[in-house]
Amino acid sequence: MGNRLPYLALVAAGVILGVHGGEAVWAKPNLPLVRQKQVIDGLYTEDLDAAIHFQQGVLRYQRGEFARAETEFREALRFDPLMAIAYYMLGNVLIQQESVDEAIGQFQRAISLDPSLNDAYYNLGVALFRRGALPEALQVFERSVQLNPKFSPAVYNLALTLDALGRYQEASQAYRQVILLDPRNAEAHYNLALILARDGSTGEAISLYNRAIEINPRFIDAHYQVGLLYARQGQLELARDALQQAVNLAPDNALAQYHLGLVFARLEQPAAAVGRLRDAIALDPNNAIAYQQLGAALIDSGNPREAITILQQAIRLNPDEVSNYYNLGIAYQDTNQCEQAIEAYQDTLRRDPIFADAFFNLGVCYGELELYDEAIATLEQAKTLFRARNQLDKVEEVDEHLQNRILPALQRLQPPPPQPQPQPAEPSPEESLPPSPPESSPEEADEEPPVEPVRQQPIIPFFEQT
Repeated sequence: MGNRLPYLALVAAGVILGVHGGEAVWAKPNLPLVRQKQVIDGLYTEDLDAAIHFQQGVLRYQRGEFARAETEFREALRFDPLMAIAYYMLGNVLIQQESVDEAIGQFQRAISLDPSLNDAYYNLGVALFRRGALPEALQVFERSVQLNPKFSPAVYNLALTLDALGRYQEASQAYRQVILLDPRNAEAHYNLALILARDGSTGEAISLYNRAIEINPRFIDAHYQVGLLYARQGQLELARDALQQAVNLAPDNALAQYHLGLVFARLEQPAAAVGRLRDAIALDPNNAIAYQQLGAALIDSGNPREAITILQQAIRLNPDEVSNYYNLGIAYQDTNQCEQAIEAYQDTLRRDPIFADAFFNLGVCYGELELYDEAIATLEQAKTLFRARNQLDKVEEVDEHLQNRILPALQRLQPPPPQPQPQPAEPSPEESLPPSPPESSPEEADEEPPVEPVRQQPIIPFFEQT
């Protein structure tokens, strides 16, 4: 990673879009410049003492002895204060010691003495980028590219700077130029893919991510980002494989664990989803949406009691998320805790008064508690909302529950109508016969076996951007 500007994945709940930024690439010293013959011949200085100190500084630099290298370069400049290459090397040493501001001054001095010293332009641009002076860094990288249009690291950092400034079209063109100059630059493929994915060119972005992975099979973020694109396109098996690879390479990547859990949930593998979402929460205990998703996966995997605990934690972390209350209602309903389920569905409807599925489940719970008037009114409201959305299959489902469950139960509770008293009559010969066995009532004859309570499925939000 030392030869490129790092990229950074920024998280939004659900949808994850990668952006890059951070430190820039450092140009290595041009080693042919430090050959003794060149120095003694006076290519960089006519002062022998300056040449000796300069050569010693380069050797110290190569060994990582930056403080001693700094001393040597300063001694060289004391003997020859017009030695441009010494200012350039001193700037490099200062960068290695995190003295970025002073390094900027040394690179500028080198350029003022030798306007053709391209490495000094390049590293000045890097230092300015690192300081956040992006417009100034852009100008310097443009000058470096003018001096050497085939210097791919300069073109790459020019693209990164344009990208960081939000000039995406120009950045895309620059990244494409980098790829022409250096077809094995995995980071250029990756960063161009990020821009194209943001602009909706999903197919080309996927190809670029896969090319970056081909160049560098351990490119974790490329596996991760292409997995997200596959998931958004509904190619869930490919998404699973890509995200699994990201997790294999970086087991402590909470986002990769989280999104792999979502993919397993969409593949209707709730047990696998539960495992990944648990890992995501262990890595990031404050990820409210991971608790939300884990609660839904636990319901689907047949563990509603644990889902109740998890969803309560999701609500504590994010009390404004409607689906947490709704899914909590389902978990209570699945454990036959209808009173608590009713409270959860009411909490849902206080936050979203047109949540049709919550009305449906609430009506079912009222029916389970034999509150039939409330059940009928609530289910009729659900029908109205479903009909307004043209969800006619849901309207039919509510009607079936009303006709097969609520109304028959309500009729059984009502007393039978009074029967008219028969008038006394003369006894007939038949009255002397033994009485016939009583016939079963119509209610007993038509009574149906109990119907299992219905409820809607838990909400599992998937790759939504906030």
